Amino acid sequence: MNTVSPLEGVKLLAPTLLEGVARSRMTSMLDDQDEINRQLAGEVLIPHAQRLGAVILNDRNGHFNPALLDDPDTFTLFSSQDSVEASDRAIRSGVFDDGLTRPGAIHIEDCADNDFLRRPYVFSAVHLQGGTGKYLIESVRQARRVRQAYRDGKLGDEECELREFISTPSDRYTSYRVVLGPTGEALAAGLIYSGHTKAFWRPKRIQTQARPSLGRTLASFEDRRRVCAAFEYPDSPYFLDAKDVRSNMAQGGDCIPLMGDNRRPISDIERRILRAHDIDPDRPALPEGIWRQLPTVSRAIGKGCGLGAGADFVQHATDGRYPLLEVNHGIELGTYRACWSGGDRSEKDYQSNIALGMRMFDAIAKTRQHA
Repeated sequence: MNTVSPLEGVKLLAPTLLEGVARSRMTSMLDDQDEINRQLAGEVLIPHAQRLGAVILNDRNGHFNPALLDDPDTFTLFSSQDSVEASDRAIRSGVFDDGLTRPGAIHIEDCADNDFLRRPYVFSAVHLQGGTGKYLIESVRQARRVRQAYRDGKLGDEECELREFISTPSDRYTSYRVVLGPTGEALAAGLIYSGHTKAFWRPKRIQTQARPSLGRTLASFEDRRRVCAAFEYPDSPYFLDAKDVRSNMAQGGDCIPLMGDNRRPISDIERRILRAHDIDPDRPALPEGIWRQLPTVSRAIGKGCGLGAGADFVQHATDGRYPLLEVNHGIELGTYRACWSGGDRSEKDYQSNIALGMRMFDAIAKTRQHA
């Protein structure tokens, strides 16, 4: 009896693995830990996909024509940064507003000083990752400094926005992270909370270190350095002295798993945080108000997310809404590990990428079975 291979007929876009380059002597193109992890994961996932029946379409350095993904049987192993950034712009511009709740946002040049007398905003350098480039703007003085830095060209070509600050439940700053796969399934979900409490006025900011491997490229590292130098250094004329409202794990936060069959244990502090968010600490799960928005977010992201893209939501402390903040290129693997690896911090990023890839293959196979 002939059996059909799970991925037979599937075409998988994958970066060409570099040959003849020792990893201990990676070129500057690969002087980025994220890129190295992709290479290591690809060496396992590509042969496995072939064994499952997929056809691999090699592609130099992960760049490809997004039109290739119009084919329903074509997927990409790793995300296209351009594709995910384009979907995030579409969401922020209101192209995909069906069923989505979004915080109010204004451009730096469009804001009037009086806006900051009524409510605070968060300044965001849109494409900087790990919580870098986000500052709470509470006063006219801060608003004027942000606007002046922008007009003086101190932010370079970085895309920036000011969006409504949303107060969240509990004594921590919180957000929800949902990792979405290319078939629209939620691969992981967690409630992320800040390492500091709201009562701790101005925690020391985690400064960006001078290591290109912290960013995807040297250019993105320079963008981070430029923004931090403008707004975080006391001797800068644009110094904001801003309150730190970030919940990112890269900035000292942690993740409470909300799905998965091998979740890490939850502490007493985390149980209190869950209760403040109206989540049962004995059966923590992603709120229905977020689940309802995921189909729209998945349509916006499309298949360009590769192993997954991160959608960030917040819970409004007073009216129970769950606005979508942003869609992130790349995956915060701490959320995945909290849900599926018992929170094992010793698990390497490339190992988590491999586990995500296996889950992605299963999801593609199931989707094709029910097509």
